[in-house]
Amino acid sequence: METTIFLTDILYDEPNEKTKAAIEEARTAKEEETFATVDTLMKALMK
Repeated sequence: METTIFLTDILYDEPNEKTKAAIEEARTAKEEETFATVDTLMKALMK
């Protein structure tokens, strides 16, 4: 039996609890930091 996965199955699947928590954290973030360049973003991520 062959299993077929459609893109819509991936796009419209219900996110798990960890993903829901991360989305909520991003939506309610008090400290929004912006980066002028990709280099400054990467330097901040490497800390």
